[in-house]
Amino acid sequence: MGVKDLWSILSPVCEKKSLWELEGQTIAIDLSAWICDSQCLNKQHQVNMYLRNLFFRTSYLLLLGVKPVFVLEGKAPDLKANTIKIRLNKNINSEKDNQSIKGINRPRLKSLQKQCAELLSYMGVTSITAPGEAEAFCAHLNKQGLVHGVVTQDSDAFLYGAREVYRNFQMAPNYTCDAYCMDKIEEKLALTRTKLIGFSILCGSDYNNGVKNVGKETALKFLTNVPDELLYQRFLQWKHDVIYFSPNNQALLSKEMEVEMAIREKALQDENFPHFDVIAEFSSEPDPLKLEHRWDKPHLTKFLLFAKKKLMWDEEYSVKKMAPLLGRWHLENEGANCNIKIVSIGTAHGKNSHYKVTWDLFEVVTTERKELVQKMYPELVAEYEELRTTKVKGKTSKPQKHGRNKNCEILKEKVPSKSTLLNYLMPDRSSIDRAPTDSNLTLPNENYLNLSGIIEDIVTRPNSNPAISRLSKLI
Repeated sequence: MGVKDLWSILSPVCEKKSLWELEGQTIAIDLSAWICDSQCLNKQHQVNMYLRNLFFRTSYLLLLGVKPVFVLEGKAPDLKANTIKIRLNKNINSEKDNQSIKGINRPRLKSLQKQCAELLSYMGVTSITAPGEAEAFCAHLNKQGLVHGVVTQDSDAFLYGAREVYRNFQMAPNYTCDAYCMDKIEEKLALTRTKLIGFSILCGSDYNNGVKNVGKETALKFLTNVPDELLYQRFLQWKHDVIYFSPNNQALLSKEMEVEMAIREKALQDENFPHFDVIAEFSSEPDPLKLEHRWDKPHLTKFLLFAKKKLMWDEEYSVKKMAPLLGRWHLENEGANCNIKIVSIGTAHGKNSHYKVTWDLFEVVTTERKELVQKMYPELVAEYEELRTTKVKGKTSKPQKHGRNKNCEILKEKVPSKSTLLNYLMPDRSSIDRAPTDSNLTLPNENYLNLSGIIEDIVTRPNSNPAISRLSKLI
């Protein structure tokens, strides 16, 4: 969950981001977030959905050029023990599908994480176990500039120092995620990290229940009117400063002070307020971290065995799904051997900077960057480009008119027109009376038309036209 109602507060700065915009970035991923997402899905049609989703999401990110760093949950802070206990009791007493919510159980989550880490290792992707909360470690990596962003569903990542958070990953057909930037939160909502921590104290988080009957709007009214450097001091004043107990000051209170006094009255009913242990958890800064991202060679044989056992995939299907990763790793590691190579190159439609390549493993087709293919397969690229250039020239050259076309045009010019033939075949009566003799009639050359033969053929028919018969006698 993170901080109660915080996602709704941050919704005005939420941006829908295409996953293509993450290309080339190093991203820390809270693995438990993806596991819990998959646990909530319908599992009737897929075996171990959390593993299936992990494989396809990770494959997509790797092929996109993203450098994923998976972070596993470590030991939960003591502050969270009560929250975990409450959740477990709720699950035990729930009458709903108990199987779909077992992932909340910490031991169960660790078991699922172990399987996910095994799958990632066969894909060549390493994972890190956090010393505490996974989203906290991801946030620290982001704050120290070691990763560009954090993937998590827990809003308290901002309280731990995260600057860029992505959530609600969607694959096909949209391929998008929701992006939240801390710079925009500070600029548009006037909420700093300190104020967000104060919001969690008033409204509740995984570590505390918040002040009873204090809603998000009331909390924000108070927080936006208190400078960061005075916020925690103000919490202390509520308990120890006599100014808040003086009845003489009640008539002089501004509207802002009235809101604050109303919150103070409710807050002091909690003997643990203002929960400085929670403030310390969120505010603590770890020592400088180190992160060396690498993508190791995928292990096809082990992956096939794992996929058959855990996902019920047959060998051919598994190979086809792993082949694009093997091919990309092969190209990005200077052609290092991984039992796969390119056998043909084609045009990638809509992507001038990429080739469509066919691999020798089940003839799998992928789209790869031109510079990578050119570097590893220069001869194959040269052959393809030469052939492509030849085809382009053949399509752009204009066809010449050969002798047959010219003859057809000449023939068309010399053959008598339809009206000329009708003048010979269907003359009016006066024309027949004045018809010339055989010696005076000028007919087309026999190379073009034998009119006498045509007339003779028509006359010999049983139902010959009498007018045509008369014309034949004249000829």
